[in-house]
Amino acid sequence: MTPRLVLFLPAKDEAPNLPDLIRRAWEAGFSHVVVCDDGSQDGTGDVARGLGATVLVHPVNLGLGEALKTLFTWASERLGEEEVAVFMDADGTMDPKQALLGTGPGGGGRRPSPRPGRTASRWPGSPPGPPRPGRGRGAPRARPWPEASTALSA
Repeated sequence: MTPRLVLFLPAKDEAPNLPDLIRRAWEAGFSHVVVCDDGSQDGTGDVARGLGATVLVHPVNLGLGEALKTLFTWASERLGEEEVAVFMDADGTMDPKQALLGTGPGGGGRRPSPRPGRTASRWPGSPPGPPRPGRGRGAPRARPWPEASTALSA
Protein backbone atom coordinates (compact mmCIF):
# COMPACT_ATOMS: atom_id res chain seq x y z
CA MET A 1 0.00 0.00 0.00
CA THR A 2 1.32 3.45 -0.93
CA PRO A 3 1.52 5.79 2.05
CA ARG A 4 -0.61 8.91 2.03
CA LEU A 5 1.38 12.13 2.21
CA VAL A 6 0.27 14.92 4.54
CA LEU A 7 1.88 18.37 4.35
CA PHE A 8 2.10 20.49 7.52
CA LEU A 9 2.69 24.24 7.24
CA PRO A 10 3.22 26.64 10.15
CA ALA A 11 2.15 30.04 8.80
CA LYS A 12 2.17 33.65 9.93
CA ASP A 13 0.91 36.23 7.41
CA GLU A 14 1.54 33.94 4.42
CA ALA A 15 -1.72 34.54 2.50
CA PRO A 16 0.07 35.69 -0.70
CA ASN A 17 2.25 32.54 -0.78
CA LEU A 18 -0.33 29.89 0.06
CA PRO A 19 -2.28 29.59 -3.22
CA ASP A 20 0.78 28.60 -5.26
CA LEU A 21 2.28 26.47 -2.48
CA ILE A 22 -0.88 24.48 -1.78
CA ARG A 23 -1.52 24.03 -5.53
CA ARG A 24 2.01 22.60 -5.90
CA ALA A 25 1.38 20.32 -2.90
CA TRP A 26 -1.73 18.84 -4.55
CA GLU A 27 0.23 18.40 -7.80
CA ALA A 28 3.08 16.67 -5.94
CA GLY A 29 0.66 14.06 -4.62
CA PHE A 30 -0.09 15.20 -1.09
CA SER A 31 -3.46 13.90 0.05
CA HIS A 32 -3.94 16.47 2.79
CA VAL A 33 -2.55 19.89 3.78
CA VAL A 34 -2.72 21.17 7.36
CA VAL A 35 -1.90 24.82 8.10
CA CYS A 36 -1.36 26.31 11.56
CA ASP A 37 -2.35 29.97 11.26
CA ASP A 38 -0.27 31.56 14.00
CA GLY A 39 -2.09 34.83 14.65
CA SER A 40 -1.99 36.09 11.07
CA GLN A 41 -3.48 39.48 10.25
CA ASP A 42 -3.75 38.96 6.47
CA GLY A 43 -6.41 36.24 6.22
CA THR A 44 -3.96 33.33 5.96
CA GLY A 45 -6.44 30.91 7.53
CA ASP A 46 -9.27 31.91 5.19
CA VAL A 47 -7.04 31.55 2.12
CA ALA A 48 -5.83 28.10 3.24
CA ARG A 49 -9.36 26.95 4.08
CA GLY A 50 -10.58 28.15 0.67
CA LEU A 51 -7.89 26.00 -0.98
CA GLY A 52 -9.04 22.85 0.80
CA ALA A 53 -6.54 22.80 3.67
CA THR A 54 -7.36 21.98 7.27
CA VAL A 55 -6.63 25.08 9.34
CA LEU A 56 -5.62 25.14 13.00
CA VAL A 57 -5.79 28.66 14.46
CA HIS A 58 -3.83 30.49 17.13
CA PRO A 59 -5.82 33.69 17.79
CA VAL A 60 -2.57 35.51 18.62
CA ASN A 61 0.99 34.93 17.46
CA LEU A 62 2.64 32.34 19.70
CA GLY A 63 5.74 31.78 17.59
CA LEU A 64 7.09 29.06 15.34
CA GLY A 65 7.75 26.63 18.19
CA GLU A 66 4.13 26.67 19.35
CA ALA A 67 2.85 26.42 15.78
CA LEU A 68 5.00 23.33 15.23
CA LYS A 69 3.86 21.89 18.56
CA THR A 70 0.23 22.37 17.52
CA LEU A 71 0.90 20.64 14.19
CA PHE A 72 2.82 17.75 15.82
CA THR A 73 0.01 17.25 18.33
CA TRP A 74 -2.62 17.22 15.59
CA ALA A 75 -0.53 14.75 13.56
CA SER A 76 0.12 12.41 16.48
CA GLU A 77 -3.59 12.30 17.37
CA ARG A 78 -4.96 11.81 13.85
CA LEU A 79 -2.44 10.24 11.48
CA GLY A 80 -2.27 6.51 11.03
CA GLU A 81 0.71 4.32 10.25
CA GLU A 82 -0.05 4.50 6.52
CA GLU A 83 0.39 8.30 6.46
CA VAL A 84 3.65 10.22 6.12
CA ALA A 85 3.95 13.70 7.65
CA VAL A 86 6.06 16.31 5.86
CA PHE A 87 6.76 19.64 7.55
CA MET A 88 7.98 22.69 5.64
CA ASP A 89 7.83 26.49 5.71
CA ALA A 90 4.81 28.22 4.21
CA ASP A 91 6.87 31.01 2.64
CA GLY A 92 6.98 29.27 -0.75
CA THR A 93 10.77 29.03 -0.96
CA MET A 94 10.72 25.23 -1.16
CA ASP A 95 8.82 23.16 -3.68
CA PRO A 96 6.79 20.36 -2.06
CA LYS A 97 8.28 17.96 -4.64
CA GLN A 98 11.74 18.70 -3.18
CA ALA A 99 10.52 17.72 0.27
CA LEU A 100 9.49 14.35 -1.13
CA LEU A 101 12.60 13.66 -3.18
CA GLY A 102 15.21 14.98 -0.79
CA THR A 103 16.69 17.12 -3.56
CA GLY A 104 16.54 20.36 -1.65
CA PRO A 105 19.62 21.97 -0.11
CA GLY A 106 21.78 19.23 1.38
CA GLY A 107 19.52 16.45 0.08
CA GLY A 108 21.95 15.15 -2.52
CA GLY A 109 19.17 13.37 -4.41
CA ARG A 110 18.59 10.79 -1.66
CA ARG A 111 15.23 10.00 -0.20
CA PRO A 112 14.87 11.39 3.32
CA SER A 113 14.74 8.85 6.12
CA PRO A 114 13.74 9.38 9.73
CA ARG A 115 16.59 9.49 12.22
CA PRO A 116 16.34 6.77 14.86
CA GLY A 117 15.63 8.17 18.30
CA ARG A 118 14.06 11.28 16.86
CA THR A 119 10.70 11.76 15.12
CA ALA A 120 10.33 8.16 13.92
CA SER A 121 10.47 6.65 17.40
CA ARG A 122 7.92 9.09 18.76
CA TRP A 123 5.05 8.13 16.46
CA PRO A 124 2.54 5.68 17.86
CA GLY A 125 3.32 2.13 16.79
CA SER A 126 6.91 2.91 15.85
CA PRO A 127 9.68 0.87 17.44
CA PRO A 128 11.81 2.78 19.92
CA GLY A 129 15.06 4.17 18.60
CA PRO A 130 18.43 3.03 19.88
CA PRO A 131 19.64 4.38 23.22
CA ARG A 132 21.38 7.70 22.90
CA PRO A 133 24.85 7.73 24.44
CA GLY A 134 25.53 10.21 27.20
CA ARG A 135 21.91 10.41 28.30
CA GLY A 136 20.14 9.10 31.37
CA ARG A 137 21.33 7.87 34.74
CA GLY A 138 25.01 7.44 35.31
CA ALA A 139 25.94 9.32 32.14
CA PRO A 140 29.17 11.25 32.45
CA ARG A 141 28.68 14.94 32.94
CA ALA A 142 30.21 17.41 30.57
CA ARG A 143 33.47 18.86 31.77
CA PRO A 144 33.17 22.43 33.01
CA TRP A 145 34.74 25.25 31.07
CA PRO A 146 38.32 25.96 32.19
CA GLU A 147 38.75 28.92 34.42
CA ALA A 148 39.56 32.12 32.56
CA SER A 149 42.99 32.38 34.20
CA THR A 150 43.86 28.78 33.21
CA ALA A 151 42.71 29.27 29.62
CA LEU A 152 44.68 32.50 29.21
CA SER A 153 47.90 31.22 30.78
CA ALA A 154 48.34 28.35 28.29
